[in-house]
Formats: sequence, structure tokens, C-alpha cells
Amino acid sequence: MSAASVFGMLAGVLASMIESVGDYYACARLSGAPPPPTHAVNRGIGIEGIGCILAGAWGSGNGTTSYSENIGAIGITKVRLIVKIDYSRLWFRLLIYFVHFFRLKAGPITCDKH
Repeated sequence: MSAASVFGMLAGVLASMIESVGDYYACARLSGAPPPPTHAVNRGIGIEGIGCILAGAWGSGNGTTSYSENIGAIGITKVRLIVKIDYSRLWFRLLIYFVHFFRLKAGPITCDKH
């Protein structure tokens, strides 16, 4: 491990932390909530760090940070109510169960060449 790789990763982590703080404030502003207090932002950054450590330990190859594109989607769609999000999650969960049910009913597809 070289010093250049360490400093390169530190630069990426610092940029991700700054972006996450901006995401927290942007999401609060778009949803009409008060700005998050400092201790909440610190907890969020800490949990993102723990998530990245676990993702690296499991070898998933991706970090777990806030996603700025989701904040943009909130701004475009104006969907910011938890109830609407919960209903959509319930709908997709039912859809997954429906698809899974019919997938279990179908027999396996085999290719026998005689």
C-alpha cells in the first residue's frame, strides 16, 4: 500500500462526507423539515462510515453513503411523505410475493437432447 493510494482514498472519503452533509441539509429543506442538528449529522456520517467498513469487510465493492440523486428525485417528484413511500414499498413487496408465487408454481426448464 503506497502513500498515494492512502491519500487518494482519504480525499474520496472527505469528498463523500462533505456531499453527505449537503444531502442531509438539502433533504431537510426540500421536505420542509428544520435543518438537522449537528449531533444528527455526526451520527449520520458515523453510520455511513460503519456501513462502508461492513461493505468492505464483506467485499461488496460499494460504499453506503447518502445518494444525491435520490434528493433530486424528491425535488422533482415532490414525494416527501413517509406514508406515500410506505405505500409504494408495500405495493412492490406484494408484487415481489406475487411474482415469487408464480415462479414457484412453474416447473424447472430442462433441455434434454436425446
